[in-house]
Amino acid sequence: MPAGTDAATERRPRARASVARRLLAATALLPLIAAPAAAQDWRVEEVAVQAAYFGQSGRGAQSQADVCVIDGVERGSEELDVYQPSFRVALRQNARVRHVATIPVDIVTSASADALDAVSSASRVNEALELDLRTEWRPTDDDALTFRYGAHIEEYLKGGFGGLAYARELAQDNATLRAGVDLFVDAFDPLTPQGLDLGFTKRSALHAFVGGSQILSPTTVASLGYDLTYQWGRLEQVWNSLPTDRRVVRPGEIFPGTRLRHALSAELRQHVPATRSTLHAGYRYYRDDFGLDAHTLELELYQWLGRRLYVRGGYRLHDQSAVDFFTTWVPPRVHEDADPRTADSDLAAFRAHEWSLRLVLFTSLDGERGRESISIGFSRYDRPHLDVDAVMIGYRWER
Repeated sequence: MPAGTDAATERRPRARASVARRLLAATALLPLIAAPAAAQDWRVEEVAVQAAYFGQSGRGAQSQADVCVIDGVERGSEELDVYQPSFRVALRQNARVRHVATIPVDIVTSASADALDAVSSASRVNEALELDLRTEWRPTDDDALTFRYGAHIEEYLKGGFGGLAYARELAQDNATLRAGVDLFVDAFDPLTPQGLDLGFTKRSALHAFVGGSQILSPTTVASLGYDLTYQWGRLEQVWNSLPTDRRVVRPGEIFPGTRLRHALSAELRQHVPATRSTLHAGYRYYRDDFGLDAHTLELELYQWLGRRLYVRGGYRLHDQSAVDFFTTWVPPRVHEDADPRTADSDLAAFRAHEWSLRLVLFTSLDGERGRESISIGFSRYDRPHLDVDAVMIGYRWER
């Protein structure tokens, strides 16, 4: 994911509200509060807390938990529950420097996430914690540098990441150009589906992005972006297995040692003042050298239901091909081969649909106290042999 954000959506340390800020107030449906005459040193600008629950049910050929035959393919359970509290705080150091910390926590209950779970249920409950820190520095009113750094830890994996992004505002804040780079490094001690310890290994990813946004009218914003990611190291999920003759132990999946990924995205936001509505449309094309092509279309509608309440409804369509080495069955002799292979349902060909609904209620719009809101949301993700339901509730305060 890009380390940088569209500078047109960032709150500027200026006395006046810029054109981009006024447009944001319309297109992002945020009540406009004028910036203070002078930013105070070391003050809290934002606090957000969210609790989410994800319930997944389905079956995939890569899982060896509770295997049964569906549509002629051996599929194991992919059932799991995820409880995810997350926290975010933004601190203003001075008029030019701002720090943002995001801390998501995942508590996962699963019967098939670990190589040995089919026998021992070793990872029936897993925890994962991430700390994502960003420091935003504006050397000038029109230039912004964002330094990103953090760490991730879970049952068998520890990782760190860092990055740098640059944004430049042009044409009196009516256009924004941005670019950046991120490096991710994960280290882990994997177990094969046969229970063998392969020893310490790692994988890395270098991500670069470039993009821009343009205000086309007082109520219209368009943006384009391109992402390039290069991965290397042990890329496979080491607990995934492949169906084979039941008289032998399932072999594990094998990935190539490198992967090159491309993504091209476009977005358009249109505000309709007469109805206090905002339409958002986005498209993303993805391609990698594993042979996977994907198209994603996303539509959202924001609608005010009063001065303090708005609703956001969304729909997302994702269609992809399978990777070149996807299969749902391998002969027993494959144990002797080292060719790439996977039965991971995430790398199969499928079409997925996602619907979402979110209500946001502002409990405060006071300029001194700040904007304060509570929200509740629901989403439903559906694709062949897999369903995910999610419920979210959150609180946010900012000024």
